[in-house]
Amino acid sequence: MKKLLMVLVVNLVLFVSGSTGFAQEVTQEKLPELASAFTMQLAEGRSQEAVLKFDETMLKAMEGDELAEEWNKLTVSYGAFKDTAGFIETEIAGYHVVETALLFEKRIIVQRLAFDKEGRIAGLFFR
Repeated sequence: MKKLLMVLVVNLVLFVSGSTGFAQEVTQEKLPELASAFTMQLAEGRSQEAVLKFDETMLKAMEGDELAEEWNKLTVSYGAFKDTAGFIETEIAGYHVVETALLFEKRIIVQRLAFDKEGRIAGLFFR
């Protein structure tokens, strides 16, 4: 839980600080695809691979094992992960945010990923 709170704090700091634009090689259209790939890596137990998409701040806040632990808490609480069901995109303080509905056996939750201008994950939140 403490790690999740730390990620939340990092998320808020990143949203308040600013950055402009996205790199040419990572377009906004690809970000939902990147968010979906990240979710599938978590669902398939490939958290070490998933954290490679993190920016430096996120890497300091959460390692692969900690990310796997957070995902495990979700599956213990809500049952097995089934699928994703759509996404909503917004821009907040220069970060492109992709919210994805995650379908678990017992509940639907939202995964929020904030991407920096290079397309790296700068914030992560499950609610």
